[in-house]
Amino acid sequence: MDAAALRKLSHDQHVVIGRLARTARALAADAGLTQRQESAIGRWAASVENSTAIVTATSDGP
Repeated sequence: MDAAALRKLSHDQHVVIGRLARTARALAADAGLTQRQESAIGRWAASVENSTAIVTATSDGP
């Protein structure tokens, strides 16, 4: 694959993981979880989003 295709795939992965994280937060809220449980899921989701952003930023080539 060329660099442009890899950047596109990396971007798409970031978008999908962001949607997954937002969905996890919404499902936690809809499920009536306690504030502590919902916060834990929110922290997990933020961690996943941040990890993906770091990987994306460091893997993008020139």
